[in-house]
Amino acid sequence: MYTVGFVFAIAILFLMANWLNNERKITKFVEKCYPPDIFSRKDIKHKRTLLKRMNRTFTLHFNFIKRKGKDFLRWSSPFFTRAEGFEVYKDQNIHDAALAKIKQLLHIKYSLKKGVSFYSDRISKLSFTLALLERESELYGYEEYFPYIYQKRIHHLQTLLKIAISAKKNLEDKIAKCDEFIHTLSLERKPTFVDYIIDFITAPISRVFNMIEGFITGDINKVLKSGSLLTISLTGAGLVADALDVLDAIDPFNSLDSIDFVHVDPHEVSGYFRDDGTYVDPYWRDGDHNPLTTLTKEEGGGYYRRV
Repeated sequence: MYTVGFVFAIAILFLMANWLNNERKITKFVEKCYPPDIFSRKDIKHKRTLLKRMNRTFTLHFNFIKRKGKDFLRWSSPFFTRAEGFEVYKDQNIHDAALAKIKQLLHIKYSLKKGVSFYSDRISKLSFTLALLERESELYGYEEYFPYIYQKRIHHLQTLLKIAISAKKNLEDKIAKCDEFIHTLSLERKPTFVDYIIDFITAPISRVFNMIEGFITGDINKVLKSGSLLTISLTGAGLVADALDVLDAIDPFNSLDSIDFVHVDPHEVSGYFRDDGTYVDPYWRDGDHNPLTTLTKEEGGGYYRRV
């Protein structure tokens, strides 16, 4: 059996190897931007310090250098849920079938609220990292000395922020829908003897139930099962490819030799059919992932993609 000391030594060696590999990457990146035959050792050392500082800030809450952005946005609904507030409805003489649906909706609402909390946290961390990077750039010159990597990172964080905000709004809309259905169900009272005779209560409850089942099996299942993939779809069908490009992109620092990027000017995308038969309308692809805007190249439109 391995001793604790041996395991500790292996862990230290692993950390050292990882640190040395990271230092080599930093040196390689800086020397590619600032060749030693042109710039002094002092200049290169200064640039290394700046890059390391920028890397620390960029990975403050998540290692965007080594991991994909969509991992940061991946939310999984909780395995255990609670029907918070259900006791209030149990004492209101609500129809038994309606009461059961209320309980189901409260469980769903619990999951959605967890999702809102998750994306609120992501929005906070992304906003803080963006602001800190921009403030430090003004102080230390990130954009001046490493314009490509700085702009790429800012764009990456801004895109993730837009998606997180859209995801939060989508979940909040679903919560509002749950509340609307719960209110409607709470008005369905237990049938009286007369109601049983004339079958008065069956039709309205059946209609409400059909609406709720469509909501649960349709929208809600997609939300609870797709996690962060939900957030990508919020930018519009035609922009899914763009969002995936951004979220899958590896940080330039981590892919200096293996991946190159080219700038793509804004352009019209013709309508097309997806593999599943869904038709995607023509749209303007300008890189900002907002279907309501049509930026030109002069207005800052365009995006980087891998070659």
